[in-house]
Amino acid sequence: MPAPKCRPHAPARRYVLAAFSLAWIAGASAAMAESGMVEVNQLPRLPDAQETTDSQTDRVVYTVQGVVPSTVQSVKALMTDNGWMQYVRPLEETATGLLFKKGVHGLSVSFTQALGRPDRSAVHYSANRIYADVPFPPGATDIVYDERRPYFGCTAHGNTDANLDFFNRELAATGWTALSADDAKTRWPNAAIDDKIDNGARAYFRRDDRDRQLPIMVSLRRLDDDKTAVDIRVAPFALPQDLQAGPDMDGLPRPDRIINAGTTGNATSDHREAHATVTAEMPTVLAFYRRELAARNWKEEAKGAIITPDEVSLNFTSPEETGTLKLGHKYDLTLVSFVMQVTPAALAARARAKRPTMIS
Repeated sequence: MPAPKCRPHAPARRYVLAAFSLAWIAGASAAMAESGMVEVNQLPRLPDAQETTDSQTDRVVYTVQGVVPSTVQSVKALMTDNGWMQYVRPLEETATGLLFKKGVHGLSVSFTQALGRPDRSAVHYSANRIYADVPFPPGATDIVYDERRPYFGCTAHGNTDANLDFFNRELAATGWTALSADDAKTRWPNAAIDDKIDNGARAYFRRDDRDRQLPIMVSLRRLDDDKTAVDIRVAPFALPQDLQAGPDMDGLPRPDRIINAGTTGNATSDHREAHATVTAEMPTVLAFYRRELAARNWKEEAKGAIITPDEVSLNFTSPEETGTLKLGHKYDLTLVSFVMQVTPAALAARARAKRPTMIS
């Protein structure tokens, strides 16, 4: 009689698979730590959290009891209690998701209604890379931060001297060094170091050139109730001084250093608009549009012109259109609006061109 066949032991196979899974998870966690990304599977969760199958190495999705608005507030409190500080990006104050920072780690949290469960909400944790790290003062409020440029603004506790000490200490700990006027002029000949401001203090910092980060300007202004307004941005002298043209938008100029840009209407519309958000100082943006509009046969009109440090409004005319260029400034960005209208004479000519030709 042949000997019975031996079957592999299922428990041993399960142990091998479990060991492989643990090794894979450990390897993934190590890779996340080395990359500077937070390990989202280690983050705190709300009570009654039920993880879904959508979770991955850099993303965790779980559901909890309750509607989305209440879940949003609960997550805000949970992350704050665990040392995470909430911020919004410039011009994204109405975004529905949440952004947090803790040390060098960033976190993005979004919310949806659980599929087929109107009584439950889904919470999505995603690791968010911090490209331009700036220290957040403890207890800061009204935080506006762009982790990619950097830009940082907040209301901090304490006077300007205390906050200047904080940034001197914390920036030095993360690789920034003080930038003097002489050092700045060596690299940027037109650099103007202005460290005197009313009711506050200002300082400049730089990183090693190998880090590929531009120097920053830290401005601190004293507020009431022993608080300080903080503004950190790329030093103006390190921003582009001469914008180049990117691809046209329906025949209209667009600079190359933009956060976003778009148009409504097109070259055949009676009314059209163009807008852009540019990472450059207002005089540089104004010079770009003056140059590029002139190259497209737009003529600048003196009537109604407004040019101040905080506002620009100029009227232009072309053979068939009139346009108004407006520039504003918010945070470290220049906001561009160009509104065009076809002239009455051109509208009449277009109407005549559309009429059918009478054959006698």
